[in-house]
Amino acid sequence: MPERTPSRKARAPRTRGVSAPSNNPGSHGKPASHREAPSLPPIGIVVSRYNWTITQALLNGAVEAYFDAGGDPDNLSLVFAPGAFEVVTLSSLMLKGGGVAGVVALGCIIKGETIHDQVLGNAVTTALADLSSWTACPVGLGVLTVNSVAQARARAGFGSGPGVSNKGAEAMRSVLVVLQQMNILTKAGGVPVHDFFSGQVQLPLSESPDKAHASSHRGKRS
Repeated sequence: MPERTPSRKARAPRTRGVSAPSNNPGSHGKPASHREAPSLPPIGIVVSRYNWTITQALLNGAVEAYFDAGGDPDNLSLVFAPGAFEVVTLSSLMLKGGGVAGVVALGCIIKGETIHDQVLGNAVTTALADLSSWTACPVGLGVLTVNSVAQARARAGFGSGPGVSNKGAEAMRSVLVVLQQMNILTKAGGVPVHDFFSGQVQLPLSESPDKAHASSHRGKRS
């Protein structure tokens, strides 16, 4: 597939034009202008082109989650990476550029005949965790590490029933919640952080903190 020139600004028509399955639980199709919600900080999204059917759906979920929380389409920056490995470098550049308060990293690594998926998955997730720690900016982990295409599709919002979700949407919500908590810490006299956040996001936008905590300990591979 020919490489497109990455774009720093993903305005509404281009971003929302990325199609995803109609049964994507994070896709509601409501124009951002019709939603009355607090303004949100600028967020960057870096998405891998590899396994595009899956990552395209993750992208749609992340964008819809931002819009549903009250985000302005002009505050979303979108960059495309050739694969999951390159997501790290582009995420780093976006954060170090200072134009975004956080980054959502999206990709899909599916197990093959060798241990390549394990090596790559460990390298990418470790690097993204280090990036978040070094920059003190949230990085939403939307890079799937799965055993099969079926598992990837379930985590990208295809289908319905138990186990089906959109990890792109979840990654975006996580970034917004962390930014809210960082803002609270700053106002309480903590370490100064980016002063982008001016709104309030309900944790975690769909379920109670207790339920979210329980969900994170089910031991399912994401």
